[in-house]
Amino acid sequence: MEVFTVVVFLYNVGVAYFQQCTVRTLRVDADKNGVRLNGYTYITFSNIGPNACYNECIRRTKCHSFNYNSITRRCDINKMTSSSETDFVDETNCVYVDMTQYRGDSYYDPCPGSDACVEGEFCQTLKDDKKICNRDVKGIPIWIGLRSKRWMTGDIFQNIYTMPVQLNDFDGGYRTDSDASCGFLTSTSLYDTSCNIRQQHSFVCEIVL
Repeated sequence: MEVFTVVVFLYNVGVAYFQQCTVRTLRVDADKNGVRLNGYTYITFSNIGPNACYNECIRRTKCHSFNYNSITRRCDINKMTSSSETDFVDETNCVYVDMTQYRGDSYYDPCPGSDACVEGEFCQTLKDDKKICNRDVKGIPIWIGLRSKRWMTGDIFQNIYTMPVQLNDFDGGYRTDSDASCGFLTSTSLYDTSCNIRQQHSFVCEIVL
């Protein structure tokens, strides 16, 4: 009887500890549960943890809030906050965090005050605890040497990574452009747009796989 009681006690302690660890995984409290802010996401990260999501947001001055889904492990970096209920949609296992309350507080913000980066950059901490600002290419379209569904080598494009792809030879911003087949990559999808290189500022000249 005593052995059985000890086993049950240890089991209950283990369950309680496991529940505590799984529930309290985010270092800050969520402002809303079971919803996500809709329409303001400018970067989406996949398969990352909640604190990694927090970190991706706090290091970007442009990020004012984020959504995190604990089941799909999707992290939405939002350029706005909102207190209007109409801006939120229901989503199971999702939390919404307003980051403005943590911005500039050295306990939460790794790059406060003079270390803060400007919009369009993200703050990186080096080994000596020095802070530097790098250009944030996440969410920025980057030309990847793809044109008319072919690489510059002549090889036909194949979506081996099964990422969202929209190659339709159309660019709504340049409707009269005679060639809108250049492939551009963001953090969430691959699409084609105008091949007018004068309008493009970011590109990758070589991709090593």
